[in-house]
Amino acid sequence: MSRKTQNTDKQMIKAGKELFAKLGSSGMSIRAVCKHADVNTGMFNYYFKKKSNFIAIVFQEIYEDFFSKINLASSAGKNPKEKLKFALLEISKFVRENKELLKSFLKDVILEDKTIQNLLKDNMPRHLNLLYELTEECIKKGFFRKNLTSSQIFTMVPPVLIFPILFEEAIKIFFESEILFFKNNDNNLSDEILSLRIDILLKGLEA
Repeated sequence: MSRKTQNTDKQMIKAGKELFAKLGSSGMSIRAVCKHADVNTGMFNYYFKKKSNFIAIVFQEIYEDFFSKINLASSAGKNPKEKLKFALLEISKFVRENKELLKSFLKDVILEDKTIQNLLKDNMPRHLNLLYELTEECIKKGFFRKNLTSSQIFTMVPPVLIFPILFEEAIKIFFESEILFFKNNDNNLSDEILSLRIDILLKGLEA
């Protein structure tokens, strides 16, 4: 058996990852995947049987890579607050580097793609619960003020970390020539700036 034949399933999974950001699950056809991977549709049916199986495998590979990076980053922290910071930074970097992919997920949810809805339902609790556990530990060990609950703290995270990344892109698309804030084309999404935003957030939560 040739090396190409041995790697046919991997070629299609790689193609699926590349097409996910452009098409999402709802817009991705078996024919498009096979064309992108340069394989025939018969091989798709041989390896994956149906589209929903393929989408689940592609999604899971993307998510496992994302989750392993969060775990690895948080494990480097010396205390709960530092662990939380590193986890939040990794999530912010993922959002920055995968804006198109996240928009595709959102589109699939809006279009009620059951495969994506179920995959998100099964996987999102994993990293959200990790953040919850770290936040709870920060509260218990006196890093955060005790008059705030974990859920109250959690609602403060997206506006500070996630929204600016998506907001800046939207502003540049529609108003770049008119908004003076972006005239100098500063790198507002660098690792350094993302880390600074997290420091400001965590500083405001200190006991």
